[in-house]
Amino acid sequence: MVTKDDYGFTWLVSSRMSDEIEALVTDLHAVNSSLVDNGFGPQLLCTLVAFSDEQERRLALIYLYKRGAFYPFAPLSGERRNNALELEIKGVIGDRPEVGAGPGPVVSGLGRPRLVVARLLATL
Repeated sequence: MVTKDDYGFTWLVSSRMSDEIEALVTDLHAVNSSLVDNGFGPQLLCTLVAFSDEQERRLALIYLYKRGAFYPFAPLSGERRNNALELEIKGVIGDRPEVGAGPGPVVSGLGRPRLVVARLLATL
């Protein structure tokens, strides 16, 4: 699905249940590779993979293409963020999660995720 946010950015969105994370990773890789192969690499800004649990707590891992790095984002209501959770997750993943590590320790602090949403942001 393609959406636009309040700031006018275009997002490609893929939603999967937590037991379909491998399919989500495949989706992201296919879309990212296709965009790069067709000359749109410089327009890619970030990929966001968001998790939520039964208590509606939210955590996202954001990959910034220009920096080549991941960072955690834990929004609260309004414009607030859960800085303690973000620092905890940053300590777990460091600058870059290991390939193939799966959701393991990153998601364990949030409980069992029920839904995983990936968003690919590009200035197209």
